[in-house]
Amino acid sequence: MQQTLALQLRTKNLNQQIMQFTHDVFCSIDRQGRFHELSPSCEKLFGYRAEELIGRTLFELVLTEDRQQTQEEIIASMHARASYTLRNRCRHRDGCIVHVHWTVDWSTPDQTLFAVAHDITPLIQNEAYTENQRDILSMISNDRPLSETLEALCLMIEAQQPEALCSVLLLDASGQHLHTGAAPNMPLPYSQAIDGLTIGPSCGSCGTAAYQLKLVISADIRSDPLWQDHRDLALSHGLQACWSFPLISHDGKGLGTFGVYYRQPRVPDDEQIQHLATAAQLAAIGIARAADRRHLQESQQRFRSLFAFNPDPVFSFDLQGNFLSINDAGQKLLGLSEAEIIGQHFTALIASEQQAQIREHLQAASAGTPQHYETQLQDRQHRPLTLDVTNLPIMVDAQIVGIFGIAKDVSERRQTQQELQATLLELERSNKELQEFAFVASHDLQEPLRKIQAFSERLTSRSTALDDESRDYLQRMTSAAARMQALITDLLNYSRINTRGQPLQPLDLNQLLGEVLGDMEAAIEQSQALIEYPPLAKVLGDPSQLRQLLQNLLSNALKFQAPGNHPLIRIYMEAPHVTHWTLCIADNGIGFDEKYLDRIFNPFQRLHGREAYAGTGIGLAIAKKIAKRHGARITANSVVGQGSVFRVTFPTLGSASL
Repeated sequence: MQQTLALQLRTKNLNQQIMQFTHDVFCSIDRQGRFHELSPSCEKLFGYRAEELIGRTLFELVLTEDRQQTQEEIIASMHARASYTLRNRCRHRDGCIVHVHWTVDWSTPDQTLFAVAHDITPLIQNEAYTENQRDILSMISNDRPLSETLEALCLMIEAQQPEALCSVLLLDASGQHLHTGAAPNMPLPYSQAIDGLTIGPSCGSCGTAAYQLKLVISADIRSDPLWQDHRDLALSHGLQACWSFPLISHDGKGLGTFGVYYRQPRVPDDEQIQHLATAAQLAAIGIARAADRRHLQESQQRFRSLFAFNPDPVFSFDLQGNFLSINDAGQKLLGLSEAEIIGQHFTALIASEQQAQIREHLQAASAGTPQHYETQLQDRQHRPLTLDVTNLPIMVDAQIVGIFGIAKDVSERRQTQQELQATLLELERSNKELQEFAFVASHDLQEPLRKIQAFSERLTSRSTALDDESRDYLQRMTSAAARMQALITDLLNYSRINTRGQPLQPLDLNQLLGEVLGDMEAAIEQSQALIEYPPLAKVLGDPSQLRQLLQNLLSNALKFQAPGNHPLIRIYMEAPHVTHWTLCIADNGIGFDEKYLDRIFNPFQRLHGREAYAGTGIGLAIAKKIAKRHGARITANSVVGQGSVFRVTFPTLGSASL
């Protein structure tokens, strides 16, 4: 007997502990729906203590729209032979909605409904959250407008966290400013005020998250230093906390932010952070999808524009060579309508002698190799046309499904080229004759010039008998003869570059430079010039001509100096490459305006008067012609008053042609 009583006592205590600590509510309800007994857990579930609910009906807790259904199910449970389950929504004391799963069992002897109420609010919310995610993914996959998708994301989080206010900010093309993408329930003046927010290390939660590409939690805006520039704005709209998650593309680039605001200070828990991360990931997918769609549309529009508005014929074939499309320019060139061309085989337009060649090109293009060629055909009026054609394979899902073509009417260009070629041949012949004439004329001029100089020297030796004016005339004659001699020498050198040059051979440019500097030793010492140069590369060239090139460039560097200035000349190599290298000669002289760059390499072109700087004006023309014979090119950079850099780009010894 004592053992039985002890067992009953332990059982009673256990039941009391279960009733006290369980989250479920155990209760009994009479036939009128009034609570008769409730476990203490009712305060957790409904917000009321048991004594506050006893005597009140269950239906007072149930939402108005669920009461009729609940009454019908309660009546049905009284006639059921087993336990009965139902769901409804109840209003918590604090006003929030609680989703409740009821398990009820009617006791006929006691005329009482025994019930267990279980809170399924988290389950319902998770089901709704999952359903919302599916809906949003469906919106993304069905290419709904991005603004709708982002707004749905904000509403999804706000449904999960009723006190939250969500916004999505998008980075602009510069990646420096945020603009509102969606903020359905945010204060509109606040959203307008932060639109265009510059990102940075202390630009609120969202500007900082976009800058650092990591989650930023401002639990209390009032005291968070990140909000120093925007604190008053946020607080004036009742916003006291903000958590911001960066939106990041698959390649790690920032797209924007997903922000959650609260009207009281708050720190997120792990579940809230997980929800925020999920929303951010969905937003990033939606943004990337929208960008991809926009790029695809732009690509399609560009292709349509290329096809429709291209001034040259654009067309396509199937793999058998039948026309699939042709633009207006192609129709106009051929004098045929689209209906007359589409479906026709290419052989209908191409002369029989050209067909085999075109067929080979189309077969190569259909195998994946782009083709470029010329062909001849006739238009509707049988006028001959020469077309420059490019064929490209059309790829769809890694499969070649057709051939794309672009053609350009080069009939006039071909005729012009033929005329130009004939003109060039005639010009080459004339230039050759002119060079020969210049050489002969220059050579024949030297004999009378030498006599002038010889008699001038004799007169100079007897000049003591002349008056001052006569000696001045004699001096002018002697100077003019010297200039004439220099000019003839330069003309001879210029005309001999292509006709009297030596075969090109591998040369040590260091040795050539040393010889040139030795020849110019007196001029260098007289000007007190400093010349710096490191070891230089070998070159394939004519030693005599390369000496001339170096001497002309160095002479100019010494000559074109401001009065009293000591020349500083640096000779060095620049941009060594497998196929070429560049010899640079830099000076600290007077420089020149680069608008005259093309002019200075022409014969007899001078930028300064002969009285200021002596010379014939042909030295750089000789240098350019020598460079051209060596497969090199010469150019210069200069700043007036700061000096010049002349660059001669030679082919490397291995790539040069003997």
